[in-house]
Amino acid sequence: MNPFSNLGVIISQNFQGLANSFNKLESNIEINDFILGFSNSSIFSYKSISNPFEGIILIVIHVVSEKLKESKVKLKTIEGLFDFICLHENKTLAITSNYLP
Repeated sequence: MNPFSNLGVIISQNFQGLANSFNKLESNIEINDFILGFSNSSIFSYKSISNPFEGIILIVIHVVSEKLKESKVKLKTIEGLFDFICLHENKTLAITSNYLP
């Protein structure tokens, strides 16, 4: 199986899951809304593929969404939120091979 065959689907479903989380909001997107949306996008991405292959995109999305849930009380600004996401995406990417079979 080509590990890149589902890449476009995974990325598009990640954004779709995030967007779906925001559709029901009646006001501005707050930090906790984004954290929940990021978590939902991870779940949506996994469900979008009949046989998910643990690869870089799925691993990074999943690990970062877990880190966000653990640290949400510490995040006070949108800038801090995106700095946190970038930091943990880069850290996870650097050790992705530890998660792969």
